[in-house]
Amino acid sequence: MRARRTVFFILGILLIVLNILVELTMPPHPYSAAEDNAAYKTGAFIGGNLFIIIGLILLFIAYRTHRKLIKIKEDDLKNSIDSIGKPGG
Repeated sequence: MRARRTVFFILGILLIVLNILVELTMPPHPYSAAEDNAAYKTGAFIGGNLFIIIGLILLFIAYRTHRKLIKIKEDDLKNSIDSIGKPGG
């Protein structure tokens, strides 16, 4: 689980940085009449920020995995403390 958390975290950060670099290096495109359409604007926004959206999802998954790891460690600690003094433990 720790490896999965690390992979998701690194991929999320890389995708966010990649999207920022692409946005900074791309020249602005000329205006066209199609850009007045709301559907076009929505699609352009989602397409232009796709890496950030996926990166944030991966960071959220990494955070949830981290929380699961903490809970597992706490449960293991509670079980080990409960087993003190019991026969066979």
